Amino acid sequence: SEANVYKSLPLCRMVFIVYILVTIYQGLLFLKTEIVYKKTKGVDSMKVSFSNSIENVEWSRMKEIYHSVGWTNHNEEKIKKVFQSSNVVTIAYDEDNIAGFGRALSDGVFNAAIYDVVVDEQYQNKGIGQKVIKNLLAQLDDISCVHLVSTAGNEEFYRKAGFRKMKTGMARYLNPSLAEEYLE
Repeated sequence: SEANVYKSLPLCRMVFIVYILVTIYQGLLFLKTEIVYKKTKGVDSMKVSFSNSIENVEWSRMKEIYHSVGWTNHNEEKIKKVFQSSNVVTIAYDEDNIAGFGRALSDGVFNAAIYDVVVDEQYQNKGIGQKVIKNLLAQLDDISCVHLVSTAGNEEFYRKAGFRKMKTGMARYLNPSLAEEYLE
């Protein structure tokens, strides 16, 4: 009978068998959690890769992404010029499709400024923007101070990436509506 089989096993073997069964069960729970995480957490469940080069960039796609977030003054010529003038760039690709990007200017020692962290509307809230920031900051790792200007309403996004509001930041805008929106 089954009871006799268990009585004949030494106690340490039974403990070991229970340990193995619990470990297998915990592994299955972890695997289930990991599968659900990959399905719901965004960037990890897509084939998103990052490039630090603008070689072979599809400028029309970049324009589409700017326009998808309401930045309609950006045409392909201006986009190409600002990215070619930036010494730090990150382009996020979902397979071969550009999903988002960011750029920065730096003196290479003391200061850098991050600009245009933009993620296509359909790719937002999937962690891509935070990974773009992380990639830019990794390229600026030795820079003493990294500045940026957040668009209105996106301040919390940058706080999550470790940025804090400046006490003495100042700016000048030629466009009166931008001056009204961003300056005190």
